[in-house]
Amino acid sequence: KVINVQDIGADATGKMDNTAILQKAIDDLPAQGTLYFPAGLYRTGSLNLKSDMTLYVDDQAVIKGSDDFRLHQFRKSYLYFIKVEDAQNVRILGHGTIDANGGPIRRAWQVEKNKRKVAGRNFLSVNVKNLTLKNITLLDKFFSNYKPPVGKSGPGINFINCLIVMSLFSIKANVPFIISPKLCGGILVAIPTAIPPAPLTNKFGNC
Repeated sequence: KVINVQDIGADATGKMDNTAILQKAIDDLPAQGTLYFPAGLYRTGSLNLKSDMTLYVDDQAVIKGSDDFRLHQFRKSYLYFIKVEDAQNVRILGHGTIDANGGPIRRAWQVEKNKRKVAGRNFLSVNVKNLTLKNITLLDKFFSNYKPPVGKSGPGINFINCLIVMSLFSIKANVPFIISPKLCGGILVAIPTAIPPAPLTNKFGNC
């Protein structure tokens, strides 16, 4: 089943917050279902994905963090935008963009918590098996865009032709890597050695 977020009332102009609508749609999505974002700008707070679902962000579609910092959630010390935890068979596809809007969110939380620094993650995965991100752009200047998997993550963590845009450089997520065994919990955890040429076709593999 495919659910078009505009059909359930999501605002695609960037003028209204969609957190409640989108999270309910995720929670209600049947197994093997797809939540589809056509072209547009969708503002939202943190979203929590679940097993056996696809998030499809089409070309010219942007899921962007709401300016209301209280709509953004924490997992322990990590402020996150998109999280998948204790789940399997999750796909994030399309040629669209996930923009955490981390700068104003982190600064607001730092004031609220009276802390010098609040750690942020655009995309956070915890205890996940069979996770695929394909053709997606993860964009943010102030959040780390991807936290290496936490906990007992299983096989099949795949980044395929994903563009990760950070404050100092842009990289393709499927380049030659240095493997960090200490961080490896059943998946390949990697650090890019250089800005690679495009296009690239390799993907993350298993440890």
